[in-house]
Amino acid sequence: MMTMEILSQSPDHNVAHRKGTSRFRSDAVIIMTVYAVFWLLIGIFELISKDTVGVIHLIPAILTGSLILLVKNRPFLTGRILVAVGIILSIIYLAEMHGGWLFRLQAVLVVGVPLLVSGAFLLTTPTSIQPACLPETLPPEIPPADPPPTDPDAQ
Repeated sequence: MMTMEILSQSPDHNVAHRKGTSRFRSDAVIIMTVYAVFWLLIGIFELISKDTVGVIHLIPAILTGSLILLVKNRPFLTGRILVAVGIILSIIYLAEMHGGWLFRLQAVLVVGVPLLVSGAFLLTTPTSIQPACLPETLPPEIPPADPPPTDPDAQ
């Protein structure tokens, strides 16, 4: 229900009408796509090897794929979601993984860092620093000031 409400809203105008955002957005989408394909391949290969636990690896691929679709209209919302999920997953993997710190760090680099980086790219677009100037919100034209009168006697 909430997802349909978010998707039915108009896109972020400060992203749609400003230049310079496509590079950050495309980099974030590339990272998210690689992340989704990584988890998709792991899930598929585990399912091929008759391991039904591989279905759990399809969940991040599906969720990341759905967030990729949300990037176009809601990049800032998507960035916030990615950063929040990246932080939560990183904390969980640091706290709950068995093994040494190197193993935990590797898990965080694979699971949390791609989400954090792509979310940071979406949150640090040039439009997040400056507000958008939509045509309907621009102030009316100010007429030029009249030149000061010249006094012929002053010369």
